[in-house]
Amino acid sequence: MSNLKIYCIVFCQSLQSHFHPIVGAALAGIGAYSENISSLEGKRGELLPGKIFLVTGGTRSGKSAFAERLAAQISAVVSYIATAVITDEEMQARVDLHQRRRPAGWETLEEPYCVSDLIGKIGAPEKVFLLDCLSVYVSNLLWRNNADNDEENRAAVLAEVRAILQAAKNTGSTLIIVSSEVGLGLVPDNRLGRFYRDLLGEANQEVAETAEEVYFVASGIPLALKRLHKFMQSTERD
Repeated sequence: MSNLKIYCIVFCQSLQSHFHPIVGAALAGIGAYSENISSLEGKRGELLPGKIFLVTGGTRSGKSAFAERLAAQISAVVSYIATAVITDEEMQARVDLHQRRRPAGWETLEEPYCVSDLIGKIGAPEKVFLLDCLSVYVSNLLWRNNADNDEENRAAVLAEVRAILQAAKNTGSTLIIVSSEVGLGLVPDNRLGRFYRDLLGEANQEVAETAEEVYFVASGIPLALKRLHKFMQSTERD
């Protein structure tokens, strides 16, 4: 065990006496979860297919790079579902960056509007899909719907998110979804921006509830949220 890891564990344990017991127990478990996450690398095939993963975080947090590493550990062949619609040079630059980073053997599927249909048609137990990203996809659906009624828009978008999850389950496909936590920054100064922020937050919750694994990435470091949540629950029961 490295000196840094020992320090982190001792530091977290020392905080237990200053926090609520549940929080202290959760902090003490962070080192173990970090070790589990890092062990994903170099162990292709040890992760069972047919699972749903959510990888979320802020802009330039490293979430896409982590999701790509995760997908590569599950399978050498990955179907990358690209949701972006290129509208300007800045978006083109972002797309180019992602393309350069992906392995040459991966399949790229450009689908900005009908992801659930795509997975339903070609999904299979041996398939590994990486959807990058849900935040752009939700934006695409809002622009395509172009409805004045917020509730209609909300219902349509959330229905499609549930359909994506169901398609993955029905076909036995492994699905890794990348999304953004847009609610951590400034409050948007317009109604549509606030509606999008709230709707994406709901969409992320839908995915997180169904997903077997949920990772939050900050400054390039992933934290296994769902495992941490289960750890806290078990500690509370104890």
